[in-house]
Amino acid sequence: MSHGIMVCDVPFYRDLTKVNVHAFLACKLVCIEKLEKLSTVLEIDQSYEFLISVTTLNNRDITNDVIKIKNSLLPKAPLIFLGHWDNPQAEIGHIKSPFDQIEMIKFIIKKLGWAPSDLVGRKLDSFIPIPISLIENTNTAMEDLFFYPQDQPDKLVAGASKGDNIADLKTQWKKIKIETFYIQATKRLTVVGIINAQAIKNTSDAIKSNDVNLQQKTVAQNMSVLSETLSDSDFFNKLPEDLKEQTGELAKETNELLEKTLNKMSPMINGLIQSFRSNEKGHVQQLSFLSMHITTQMIQNESWYTLAVAEKVRYIHFFNNLMLIPIVNKYPNIAKEKILTATHPDLTQKEKDMIRWHPKIIGSMVGDMPGLPLGLDQIIMQHHGNPHGDSTSTELFEDISLLAKVIFISESFCELLLSAEFPISESVKTGIISKLEEKIKRRSFAKLIENLKKLQI
Repeated sequence: MSHGIMVCDVPFYRDLTKVNVHAFLACKLVCIEKLEKLSTVLEIDQSYEFLISVTTLNNRDITNDVIKIKNSLLPKAPLIFLGHWDNPQAEIGHIKSPFDQIEMIKFIIKKLGWAPSDLVGRKLDSFIPIPISLIENTNTAMEDLFFYPQDQPDKLVAGASKGDNIADLKTQWKKIKIETFYIQATKRLTVVGIINAQAIKNTSDAIKSNDVNLQQKTVAQNMSVLSETLSDSDFFNKLPEDLKEQTGELAKETNELLEKTLNKMSPMINGLIQSFRSNEKGHVQQLSFLSMHITTQMIQNESWYTLAVAEKVRYIHFFNNLMLIPIVNKYPNIAKEKILTATHPDLTQKEKDMIRWHPKIIGSMVGDMPGLPLGLDQIIMQHHGNPHGDSTSTELFEDISLLAKVIFISESFCELLLSAEFPISESVKTGIISKLEEKIKRRSFAKLIENLKKLQI
């Protein structure tokens, strides 16, 4: 099995990265806690295919030291840093948040020149390990969990069944000293997606708590950086409680829908989906779930509304902005501005094109996917009010799907809602509706704005 090496002094990050590397790359990850040990290990073994490192150890920037060691002993291997870095360098990966595991995985794949077929062909054991630290803070077991008893090290036995209450089992696990669980390899992407999302929640809770020991254990010396990377989560928490509850329920329902089709999707789409699910309180994710809720309210009393239409709405809002997540992850300042535009000065031309044509790109990708509702690709293509899949066009077209028009109005409303001052109130809603009425004059679109006035937010 291929292997990489990681320099990191935070056990939580090490465990999280090990699991993601194993699940997505079928690679082992050797982790060391001290910089001086990196040279020692690499002098003995130069077969490591990639190197991951935090930017700071013991409050000291170690980026230059790591680069020097890497260039000397592992010159051809890609290097990626996790954490704040003042002077990022070309060709060296940099991801600010240690929870953005999917972008880290994609960088490694790109730098090593691995094709999807290379990953599919990699051999995995039937069961893969998951450290207990990534499981014990979840509410319920995400899948069946197994472990090797100390007196039977060659025999896997059941430790929990899918859906079991974790709190009821933790005392028993501690008594028999379980450190590692195993899950079926075929379930790994689902489990890792849940683990990544839970890691963000646990860290956010630790930062906000008054428990210094919990904070130190969870975020170590990176609290200021993580506070910044979790700003979207703080923003989400300012939403009214009933709206948070409704969007949370939509997130759960959407994930259940996706489980039916994940194994039929391309590796690229699966990677984007896992990136979406690893941070469900990010800006794009908030926009998706909030728009699902608003769209459903707008159409639920129409004669043509059915459960099948409701399901289609979930899929549309999940997929329609999926291509924007890597850009938001790369440029957190764009997310803070809340409204994405293809004219942002930091963007490369390729990224500007991605923002402009994201409806067309994702529409074409989902068009041939089995198991998805019919016509999904066309509605996604039209969800900016035109049939061309151009998100920058200001011209609205009458001859597009009625549902696409509703999606356009709903998402326009939600973008303004997410950029509004809090707390959200009836006056804020009224002000946003007035802005839309001033901007949108096409009769069929303007008529749909009337539906917004009945919204309960």
